[in-house]
Amino acid sequence: MNIEDMKSIPGMRVRWCLSNSHGESDICDEYASGGQNGDGIYEPSECPVFPAHDGCRCYLSPEPMEAGAMIDSIREWKRNPSSRPEIESWYQNNKDKF
Repeated sequence: MNIEDMKSIPGMRVRWCLSNSHGESDICDEYASGGQNGDGIYEPSECPVFPAHDGCRCYLSPEPMEAGAMIDSIREWKRNPSSRPEIESWYQNNKDKF
């Protein structure tokens, strides 16, 4: 899954992960401990440019929203679709597939 895919899924975030073969400290260490909570998790639109440098071995991993928070978001969207435009957009683009 690439970052564009992650942008299209409501509630999906991105985790910046260091490679097991990561050597010296560099910008990737900052990204892996960055984000709003310092855990390397970003909103897809706020994720640093990937790859970060030539020879970068890091990878991005999908990080779904916590279940309780996602349920609350869906309930809010059901009451008022315009309150969660990312969910409404996803629904409009995918409703005929189900």
